[in-house]
Amino acid sequence: WVIADMMDFQRAPDYLYLDFIEPALHLHGAMGKITACILSKIAVRLLRGIGSIPIDRSQGVFLEPYHKSLALLVQVKSLAIFPEDPHLPENPENHLHPFMCGFLLLCGMYYRTTGRQLPLYPTRVAKMERKVYFGLPMYLAINDLNNQAAIRRLCGQLREAISYLDVSGTD
Repeated sequence: WVIADMMDFQRAPDYLYLDFIEPALHLHGAMGKITACILSKIAVRLLRGIGSIPIDRSQGVFLEPYHKSLALLVQVKSLAIFPEDPHLPENPENHLHPFMCGFLLLCGMYYRTTGRQLPLYPTRVAKMERKVYFGLPMYLAINDLNNQAAIRRLCGQLREAISYLDVSGTD
């Protein structure tokens, strides 16, 4: 899943500037905008080329990405979902932003379609170390598929599992 702005040639430069160029590269003004324009042309092509599914939070309920995602999962394909909310502040202890938990609705959709539980693999990209850490699969209990509190609890458990990946030595 990818922020929809990053899949659109017109919207990507502004999003990239605000989300990455200014805060991470510390490029401001014209130089930052030019860099965002150049990088966005590459990023949009790359994200489209690898079959990313655009998510547009401004559109409210968005079922199309769920249906596309479910179709891929039923074909035994993998999805990479980064549920961090970039609009909320990062936790200074684990460097994770709070999670948006809507992606967990796929668990119920997958179970209703296949009769099987969907494994969720906690994954952490450690930018400074240039490493990717993977945890053991986690599952949303079948009896919790329609329980919002249980979904939020699993979301918190996933976030906690991810926060320990780089310090636990799990490769």
